Amino acid sequence: MKYIKFLIISILILFIGCLHNPNGTDQEKKNLPKQNPPKIIRKIERKEALEIVEKSLKAKGVDALDRFKDLTIFCYREIPKSPDGPKKINLTIFYKFPNKVRIDTEVFIVAKDKKFSVIETYDGASAWIYENNSFKKVSEIKEKELKGMASISFLKGSLYLLSAGKYEFVEAREEKNDKEYYVIKMSSKEEEKKDFNIYIDVNSYLPAIEEMTAPKLMGFTEVKVKTFIESYVNVEGFMLPAKTRRFSSIGPFKEEMETIVKKAEVNKNLTDFIFQSPKH
Repeated sequence: MKYIKFLIISILILFIGCLHNPNGTDQEKKNLPKQNPPKIIRKIERKEALEIVEKSLKAKGVDALDRFKDLTIFCYREIPKSPDGPKKINLTIFYKFPNKVRIDTEVFIVAKDKKFSVIETYDGASAWIYENNSFKKVSEIKEKELKGMASISFLKGSLYLLSAGKYEFVEAREEKNDKEYYVIKMSSKEEEKKDFNIYIDVNSYLPAIEEMTAPKLMGFTEVKVKTFIESYVNVEGFMLPAKTRRFSSIGPFKEEMETIVKKAEVNKNLTDFIFQSPKH
């Protein structure tokens, strides 16, 4: 059950950041993309920082999402390091806006030569989880997280939530690392508080690195997140992260992951049937 909770968290942060321990293991440090020690160029005041956020949202094309009736994303993941050893995952995420999501996950654990599948869904009113031909109890916390993922605001991301006043601005700076970035720091207003650092490329205005830390999340302590967004794909005007690398630390679990978006489809007239529980 702990691993399923871990898997659900992994899915929920697919587009808003991924888990990382910045003081992680030697192996994690070897595999992290190389970065020079950051050089702070200047501090950015709140007014300018929010203008940068608006430019980033425009570059990402978040307004295009408002024209989507549904969105289907097909992903492939390679996980060389996890609590169960190397894994290969096929992931399909179905969105039907404004409030439905279904995540179909097929996992192959290489060392154990074991396969299993999980379906996680919010049907617009309640959540259900189906694993290997049986239903799993959905906790209040899990239902809240899946409901949040079903919202279009989830895909628009943390910068949108800052712009909409749902996250609090903390500070901003311009720094030079491997490239030059605007770094926006913010905090959520939720009961389970999360802190974010978003590194925005000064040329494209697209987010390039996203960090998230939380003292507690879904029963785990010391959740830390870092995602390197290596490329984007234009999906009907919305810039969807196409390739991401992440290094995870959630409570006792550590994981490395690379996610590649194979295909994305928009407005395919998804029916409500695929979001209904097999119990119905």
